[in-house]
Amino acid sequence: MKQCLLILFLLPCILHAQYGINFSSKSFEEIQKEAKASDKLIFVDGYTEWCEPCKLMDIGVFTSQRVGIEYNKQFISYKMDMEKGMGPIMGVRYGVSVIPTFLFLTSDGTLVYSISGYQGEEELISAAQVALNPGRKETAWNKRYDEGDRKGDFLLNYVYHKFESQDPLYPQLVNDYLETQKDWGTEDNVKFIFNFLENTDSPMFEYMAANRANFYKSFGEEKITKTIDVLVNNKMYNTTPPPSLDEIGILLKKAYPEDGAKRFLDIRLARFLKEGKHREYALAVMEYLELNPSSDSKELIAYANYFNTNVEDQKLLKQAIDWTEKGITKNASMDNYRLLTDLYSKTGERKRAIKACKKGIKLAKKTKQDSTFLKALLKSVKSKK
Repeated sequence: MKQCLLILFLLPCILHAQYGINFSSKSFEEIQKEAKASDKLIFVDGYTEWCEPCKLMDIGVFTSQRVGIEYNKQFISYKMDMEKGMGPIMGVRYGVSVIPTFLFLTSDGTLVYSISGYQGEEELISAAQVALNPGRKETAWNKRYDEGDRKGDFLLNYVYHKFESQDPLYPQLVNDYLETQKDWGTEDNVKFIFNFLENTDSPMFEYMAANRANFYKSFGEEKITKTIDVLVNNKMYNTTPPPSLDEIGILLKKAYPEDGAKRFLDIRLARFLKEGKHREYALAVMEYLELNPSSDSKELIAYANYFNTNVEDQKLLKQAIDWTEKGITKNASMDNYRLLTDLYSKTGERKRAIKACKKGIKLAKKTKQDSTFLKALLKSVKSKK
């Protein structure tokens, strides 16, 4: 019966205690991870064993239902003996000179607010409201950064905070954070790089392009490939002034290690053709075919026609002759004989020009086609000395 009476006597106290602040028994490092994951502040009760006000708060304030509801919802709470373990270090770091001291920290250890001495229920609840004011976190982080702090865990939180508000400082913070990281290839850093990658003018882009297999694991090959394509196209077509061909060449080789050189040649061909730079286009064609040999007679004849119309370089014209001769073996058309006649004539091979033109006329007769233009061409070639 006495045991029952004792339990009945203690029950209100036990129930009352359950409604108070739940102080975690985990290590401080684990508390920091939990606070980061839950996006909560850390409430630290800095006490000592000899502190009488600390004991009074344990009995009469931390056990309060009102205080417990407020703090358990908003904070990860932790008790720290300021004379043991990491207590002295924390005391120096946060300038603790009075016991008890109560610290409100972000997960990276930034001090948002602190109060010292015995606090009643109302005072402790008011302190929580002050600490939770977004402006205090902003001010604390700004101050810490301005004072030169460049610790990785702090910068990580600061980056995301500034990004959410689209503060112009955040790109610099991204770089600051990555400078603290020896290994960019960790899963967290891969996700960080992908989240903040906005253009190709960044070491982050070079890293992703060179290590894309690592990014595939987190985001999938299709998503990474599309991201690279979008960023490259934005650089080439949506920037002012547009990049030079040299800059595009460097970019494509970084973005596409396997076929960047070929892509660059395609871009060069299109650019020179659009701008009417005939010799540059012709030389680019030669370079393109050296890298990508073609046996497509129609493609080669098309290049030969372009050379015949737009270039005077004898070496290039002789290459066009070679393409045309090979093209005629697959397609002995009147147009191809007309082209070959022109090319021979321009390179000073008059006899070959006449011979080629006569073959074209013979083909026209055989296929019953009009050879008027070939006959006129033959007359023109014969008249040249």
